[in-house]
Amino acid sequence: MNDTITLGRIAGIPVGLNWTWIAVFVLFVWSLAASVFPATNPGLATGTYAVMALVAATLFFLSLVLHELGHALVARREGVEIDGITLWLFGGVARIRGPLPSAGAELRMALAGPAVTAVLALAYEGFAQLTRFAPAVDGVAAWLAYINLILLGFNLLPALPLDGGRVLRSLLWRARADFVWATVVAAAIGRVIGIGMIAAGFFAAGFSGVFGGIWLALIGWFVFQAAGAEAAAVTAPGRARRQGVSSGGR
Repeated sequence: MNDTITLGRIAGIPVGLNWTWIAVFVLFVWSLAASVFPATNPGLATGTYAVMALVAATLFFLSLVLHELGHALVARREGVEIDGITLWLFGGVARIRGPLPSAGAELRMALAGPAVTAVLALAYEGFAQLTRFAPAVDGVAAWLAYINLILLGFNLLPALPLDGGRVLRSLLWRARADFVWATVVAAAIGRVIGIGMIAAGFFAAGFSGVFGGIWLALIGWFVFQAAGAEAAAVTAPGRARRQGVSSGGR
């Protein structure tokens, strides 16, 4: 996943955007301003909803950067070289170079991102409680707490390339001391979960909401394809392999 726009460095780690992120950011702002915040915080001015949406979307994508930074900093501590962090259509990815040093290292790297997201969700919820008499601020903080919890739950699904899938692979790797076997098993589970998400997305599109259902199906397709790529990367003879720790869609 290559950068389209380079934002700079955090703790010496390059951070950038892929062009697909721009479309998602605009979609987030539009959805929050047009439907989400008017429903959760009725009675405010249209301009207020627009500002709330812009602030919320910006802070959410900053949350994604911090999630990936958690992965990257732990990876660097484990002796793994970091190419950078990129935000894209389905969230973010911390790009690492070279093989993972051990099952324990992958486990620590995989859990670092969700740990950051959990702290952010708690912090936003606490801030929302403190500011519940300021509707605009409370609305933004409460939504950020909610969306980070959704991101946390999604990322912990046991499906490669999600964090939960990397946790599963690390445990399988440790149990059998076979990275390739662990990857193939975790990728197979990831493909099954991806198919389930695609089916659920089409069901939701038909019975509840077209946009949400199609988005879920697209994420499922990404999980299905990426899981297959993970398996292919370790089974194709002589194929060069680059490994990454990803957050997915959120």
